[in-house]
Amino acid sequence: MLTNVVKVSWANSMMRWTSNCLVDGKQGKPIRHSVYKHGSIGDAFAAACEARRNVVDTTSSTPSVVRTDPTTKTLVVDRCTKHTCFKTNVPIAHFAPDPICTPDAFERFGVAMAIASDSDTTNEERADAVAAMESLRTRQCFHCRNNTNRSQNTGAHNITAACRAMAAKIRADLATRACTKCGQYCGRAMQCEHPGRLDKLGNVLSPSEWATSDRGPGAMWNEYKTKTVPMCTFCHYLEPTHNKNHGADSTLMPTTTKKEYDAKYKREYLEQNAAINAVWKAGKSCFHCGRKVEPGQEHAFHWMHSVKKMVTDRVAQGLPRLYKSFTIGRLQCSSISAFTFERRARPEIEAKCELGCANCHMIHETLPEKAAQARRLVQFVVEWDARGGVVAVP
Repeated sequence: MLTNVVKVSWANSMMRWTSNCLVDGKQGKPIRHSVYKHGSIGDAFAAACEARRNVVDTTSSTPSVVRTDPTTKTLVVDRCTKHTCFKTNVPIAHFAPDPICTPDAFERFGVAMAIASDSDTTNEERADAVAAMESLRTRQCFHCRNNTNRSQNTGAHNITAACRAMAAKIRADLATRACTKCGQYCGRAMQCEHPGRLDKLGNVLSPSEWATSDRGPGAMWNEYKTKTVPMCTFCHYLEPTHNKNHGADSTLMPTTTKKEYDAKYKREYLEQNAAINAVWKAGKSCFHCGRKVEPGQEHAFHWMHSVKKMVTDRVAQGLPRLYKSFTIGRLQCSSISAFTFERRARPEIEAKCELGCANCHMIHETLPEKAAQARRLVQFVVEWDARGGVVAVP
């Protein structure tokens, strides 16, 4: 949904407007205005506009940069952009990407740090490594990010923590139930389906949608028990309520204005890319369980980036490991032309991916990867602090 009100945005999945502000060039605390609380989209929008009225956004005059600490001669970031953080010249390791969210960026960052700290590295290689760290690093330091995570996961009266705990309880309960479509017990691959999406208040596995004073964990559990049915991820993708079935048909879109013309072409690109991807999947089977791709079910199979292809096989051949460049599904939905999609996606799939059904993707790839990355950032920061950081000129 479009609006010309600056810093006011609409989150369709959460059914709410959010008003934001910039304070000294940093994102201020957002104010959320849900349709559930205000009664209608219009009333929620009016509240969001009122929250933005007379708010003055301010920019920072001191941007955060990577530089050499004159005292320790190590690479540091001059400041954390968190408005409550006053630390300066923070070791660059503290700005490593979170491997839970961006594992490949974390790996690249670690490689760049190792290259920059190697005494045998050439000046050109070291400059490239520092540039890579600058592009990959986060804007907030490890301690600020850790404090934010802790504040969202702990506290007896913390509604965000309570909603996260309720989501975990719901997932555990789901894992004991059979899919209402296929009858299979799929464990951690189970999802909640709102039949027809009637009276849906939100996704019960998304705590952020419920961490408000007018909802909370009790409302989550009530929504789960009274309005949802258990369904495996694979069957969930095949439901008519899935987002795949909500897009416009490009053949029915008007072209009377330039805006409509551009929208029609973007929609055609999406449809062409989806058709190309479906052809690539046709006749194949899931790498893990062997489930065959049936016509019309292509979107319930995903191109999974394979550790075997990207790391194990490459190391056995004496070659450097590969990293994920992008997610094939996101590239498909990025409104690029069919020619560009095929040119970029095909090499990525052939070199790095295996095909997996949605259930196996969740069980064998997504969840184990998140579990494996859980403590890596803490260990990384502690290790580099013990080593004294990255010496700028070894």
